[in-house]
Amino acid sequence: MGTDPVEDVVEGTFSLLAPRVRQGMIIPSSRLHCRRLNCSPHAECHGDRHATGSDRMDVESHCPVARYGHSLTEIQQDVLFLFGGVSQAKEYLNDAWILRLYDAEIKFFQLEVVGDVPCGRFGHSAHRMLDGRGVIIFGGSNNREAFNDLYVTSLSQWTKTHQAVFQRVDMHSPPPNSIRPVVGSSTWNFPTTTTTTAAAAAANTTRVTSSLGWPSPRRSHTLVPMAEGKAILFGGHGVVSFNDVWVLDENALQWKCVETRRTDLQGFLMEIPAPRYCHSAVVYPDPTSSADGRSDATVSRVATSTTDAEMGRSLYVFGGVLFSPVGDNTLWELNLSKFVWRRVKVWGSVVPPPRFGHTACVLSHYMVVFGGTDKFQSGNTPGDCFMYNFCSCEWSLLSRDFPDNLIGIPVLSVQTSEDETLETERTSQLNYTALSHLPVALRGCQSLVAKRTPSFMPPGRRSHAAARSSRRKIIIFGGWDGNRIDGDCFQLILAPSTLREWSYDFLVGARRRRG
Repeated sequence: MGTDPVEDVVEGTFSLLAPRVRQGMIIPSSRLHCRRLNCSPHAECHGDRHATGSDRMDVESHCPVARYGHSLTEIQQDVLFLFGGVSQAKEYLNDAWILRLYDAEIKFFQLEVVGDVPCGRFGHSAHRMLDGRGVIIFGGSNNREAFNDLYVTSLSQWTKTHQAVFQRVDMHSPPPNSIRPVVGSSTWNFPTTTTTTAAAAAANTTRVTSSLGWPSPRRSHTLVPMAEGKAILFGGHGVVSFNDVWVLDENALQWKCVETRRTDLQGFLMEIPAPRYCHSAVVYPDPTSSADGRSDATVSRVATSTTDAEMGRSLYVFGGVLFSPVGDNTLWELNLSKFVWRRVKVWGSVVPPPRFGHTACVLSHYMVVFGGTDKFQSGNTPGDCFMYNFCSCEWSLLSRDFPDNLIGIPVLSVQTSEDETLETERTSQLNYTALSHLPVALRGCQSLVAKRTPSFMPPGRRSHAAARSSRRKIIIFGGWDGNRIDGDCFQLILAPSTLREWSYDFLVGARRRRG
């Protein structure tokens, strides 16, 4: 028995409660904490962007307008790049902003956009190049037409020039070695050779078009970084919806269309995902992750030199709009070494409701899915957050934290049957009397009955933007709930459960299930 009174109580209680716990009960090893960030303009970066010295003035309201359909990308640790979207006035935006993260605050700085400036758009994709040279922006729409233009955005000198330098990469552009985008006072030299992946070398499992092509115009697609300086494009909507797969070589700035396999190695016909848009997609293991504490530069070198086949990476696609204006909730996996699709078999009874317009980010060995809606007209926009465990192939529902006057422990609710789908709402009404069945030593623990820290899930929304920070945070900005366009910013942090929180979840969960 341990010296901690809570540990003693828990060890003595497990044998009593365990037989009464329903089979399949999951005890969380981590939980998600949420905080709304205070937004303010950056002290150095307000006023007229073209003024200098004493002519520059502070403008307290100099923050991005509320928007949806925009992009948000981390470019340095705790520094994010915001671009585009649709405003409350239905204006298609092409403004660029820097967001700097602090503990409980985020500061904004508007950049001057120069070079081949994209037209206003929404539903585009944006991601940081794996070697850190810039941000790649592709596609989008202004509701009159969809785009398939590709831009490389230089941000390496933004602290000096206060500019975002855009260069458009044309589909009929000259050879890669003559493309030299200006980055402040330096230039980029693109190699003339294309890195070959292990998947491309396996001709019997992957078929890549021999001639270079270019994806069709589209919006609401996904373009996600792979290893070896590549990114993978899936889906989207133009005149029709797509389920094609393209690989972008970020060094040569060239596209190749990948023919995904419809049969396995034994020749059996395999399913492939239907055409879709407004879905989410992540690559796991994440080639951009620095959760182990390495610097961004180190991560970039390792990710660039490690193949997807060596790491066993896959693309995971969730949700989206299919053939009807109702969302989907199927999880698909595309093996990036063989380019074979499979429908993921999920364990347990917890499955997120169908949705589209949501976001998904990888934290550790979890995929965190937030928001979205279930249909276009009068759709429900729940503020729920689900976590998919890549190791156990299970979903779990993260509930909202408790109100200020109730107990202050955010509970990770895991449903075990259909008749418990409202368990989260009932759980959120727990108060101190709910602890009456617990041993005195556990009830008296200050870590359980503690003053609540400000934490709650963001209100429901769709078409928002979410970016994973290198410090294991998820930053959420903007979005639309069907009526109101939002301009708030939230921070989600995945933290390990303490022994006391773990014990509380076990005991309270067992109590609910016995009742």
